[in-house]
Amino acid sequence: GSNYKKSEISIKAKVTEDGFFGPGFSSPFNPGNPEYTIHLIRRLGNLLPLLELKQGNVVLDMGAGYAWTTEWLMKMGMVPIGVDICRTYMDIGVQRMGKTLPHLVIGDIENLPIKNNCLDRVLCYDAFHHIPDRKKAMGHFHRALKESGSIVLGEPGGMHEFAKVSTDVMDKYGILEKGMELDDIYMYCENLNILPPEQHFILGIQENEVGQTLSREFVNAHPYMDCNVFRIKKQADTQGLILHAPTFTRKL
Repeated sequence: GSNYKKSEISIKAKVTEDGFFGPGFSSPFNPGNPEYTIHLIRRLGNLLPLLELKQGNVVLDMGAGYAWTTEWLMKMGMVPIGVDICRTYMDIGVQRMGKTLPHLVIGDIENLPIKNNCLDRVLCYDAFHHIPDRKKAMGHFHRALKESGSIVLGEPGGMHEFAKVSTDVMDKYGILEKGMELDDIYMYCENLNILPPEQHFILGIQENEVGQTLSREFVNAHPYMDCNVFRIKKQADTQGLILHAPTFTRKL
């Protein structure tokens, strides 16, 4: 996956569109695209409750990009650490935030420069699907998390790589665009000491639909989020339990 990483690092050299990085200077607010602004804020608002944050929690914001999510976590009273492999995005975030900065690190998630057992939470906000070696990255999250820490992911589904917008990005910029489903999450977590991964569904339904059976078809037809939402909880190492053959747990 080194080619994908190099593409992330050198993104500035490949960009030809005027104003490509412009939104980063006011992120997540984009006056020229209010719908996308609402989308970004709504997604974060739906992921935050699953993190079950408490004041002072140390939170890894992986693939932080322009670091607006890192900034907001700091303003909420957390101690966030934003990590991204691309300096270009981080530098723009620094210019936007000025002197009041969270911890920001230029680093490779697959070789996470965070010590063991120091994180309370990990937030993967539309970023884990760019990681080539996800088992390795997940192993680092697990290593750096405290006992009973958790990881929350908001990521595109398994068909993401086939969408035209994704193939265009991969062709032009060389950046990996590969979504994931719950089965994939189990594979990434294999042999880690965790509770069974959870998939959470946030639905948009009408009053006359209340009481209907929550079948897979119904859930797929009533999405409120445009991404898959997962949560992974680390177990205490003293239990000595290892995840091998999962029984799928889907929280509706």
